[in-house]
Amino acid sequence: MKILHICSYYVGSLVYKKLFESLDSEERVSKQYVWVPVRKHHHEGKNLSSKKKIKIIYVKSLDRFTRLSFLYKLLRLVLSFHRDQKRADILQGCNVIHAHTLYSDGYLAYWLSRKYQIPYVLSIRTTDVSVFERFLPHWRWMTRRVIANAQCLIFISPAHKITIEAKYANDLPKTLLVTNGLDEYWISNAICSSAPERSKARSGIYIGEINANKNIKRAILAFFKIADDNDATFTVLGGEYSTFSAIYGEIPEVLRSRVDFISRTEDKQCIKELLRQHQVLIMPSFMETFGLTYLEAISQCVPVVFSHGQGIDGLYPEGMVGFSCDPSREESIADAILNVFKHFPEGLIFEGNNPVEDYSWQSRAQILMKNAY
Repeated sequence: MKILHICSYYVGSLVYKKLFESLDSEERVSKQYVWVPVRKHHHEGKNLSSKKKIKIIYVKSLDRFTRLSFLYKLLRLVLSFHRDQKRADILQGCNVIHAHTLYSDGYLAYWLSRKYQIPYVLSIRTTDVSVFERFLPHWRWMTRRVIANAQCLIFISPAHKITIEAKYANDLPKTLLVTNGLDEYWISNAICSSAPERSKARSGIYIGEINANKNIKRAILAFFKIADDNDATFTVLGGEYSTFSAIYGEIPEVLRSRVDFISRTEDKQCIKELLRQHQVLIMPSFMETFGLTYLEAISQCVPVVFSHGQGIDGLYPEGMVGFSCDPSREESIADAILNVFKHFPEGLIFEGNNPVEDYSWQSRAQILMKNAY
């Protein structure tokens, strides 16, 4: 099988590389081409794979104007593919096209499918649901055609699956829930009850990039509204306080000494040790396609607070691994944190295996091979 991936966000996340390399090990896959539109030349070469059956093709087809006009963006994508001298090799003998977003990637896949008679599948991500669906309602007529002509619609988040299925009920092809996978490190180091180093005092942690979408300040304020004893602490693993304050402003002086900012790290052992020391992961993002950090926390039996309609919402029953909240309301985040403290005084406890063990990247690849391609 020869697969063409259209992946506009490839350079911004390693999850795509992990998926493609997992597919590479599947016996039926003979070649994967990954067509990556980029905005800047220094993005070319980022996240390259050493796998011989994976060919990453970076194409400078985006610019600042493609952010302003969706029609202009589509024209640039179609023309850049049409002019690319490698397109004949890419499409020769191609069995399926996988567009990794509905908008942009999906529209291009629809055009290629119509022109070259190659079936395509679509992945739905948070930008599709929370951004494009919201701001481009006048394109919905075309979106319906793109969805209806797909071989399969793939959802990463259960919440996004509910939203899109309700909105496009009459146009749906086969649908499939295939979440992102979890790095093998977290699966092999998963535990079934809290580690002994877990803090006795109230402790919350956020792990990830510091940006406005992650809603970190509201998470901190909500945490200290519940954990109002002097020993309570909050850790932000992802950057310096100067970065935080430039986005959110200052933390109230009375709380500043109780919030620890730690520089971003890719050291999984360091992250694991920090998770095991804390009582709750709090990440009430406004938009979240999936949020592997939640699963990493669950692997260490740390309960999580997450947002309604985003990320892992719907993946587990409410209250099984944590509680959801309205990210726009500090009171709702505080209620979710309070529920965590009430229901998980000793952290998460699992009988048998930790549920994250079902989320290996190889299992994601196998689901796609069996049910989507």
